Amino acid sequence: MPDRTHALNTEKVSGGKKNKERVTAMVCANMDGSDKRKLMIIGKSKQPRCMKNVQSLPVTYESNANSWMTSHIYESWLRDFDRDMKLQDRKILLLVDNCPAHPQVADLTNIRLEFLPPNTTSILQPMDMGIISCLKKVYRRQMCGKLIASFDPESTEPINIETLAKSITLLDAITMVDRKSVV
Repeated sequence: MPDRTHALNTEKVSGGKKNKERVTAMVCANMDGSDKRKLMIIGKSKQPRCMKNVQSLPVTYESNANSWMTSHIYESWLRDFDRDMKLQDRKILLLVDNCPAHPQVADLTNIRLEFLPPNTTSILQPMDMGIISCLKKVYRRQMCGKLIASFDPESTEPINIETLAKSITLLDAITMVDRKSVV
């Protein structure tokens, strides 16, 4: 959700609590961006109601009570990635953020892991050089557009942005961050 308002300086704006609903998105691509891995989205619910009748997703979906990356989720993703590289007969070097959820994984045949030094991620990590920021900006723009489109100009009821935001499901969020919809 946007964390700022477009109120005039003369208008009084009251505060509120930040929404705690969140997901984690993991992005991965090669150096020139020609090979983008499917986004991984980590949400809280193992089987979200909004995905009840969905046959396939444009992302890989995992769940965790906090919507955080865990070493188990990471290792599973990495082993699938390694299997895919083996099928394509490709060997790659993967630069990895130095994070407790990213453990050293043994027995990878086609991926060599190289961990970034501690406290240098924001300076050296390729995904932090604008890709993640761009993804967040596109998501926020689409989120705001969806909220604005849901306003009824004929209504005399006060607008409750919190209620509108809760009407956006996890499936809506996934659709908004899907790389095919991100230009």
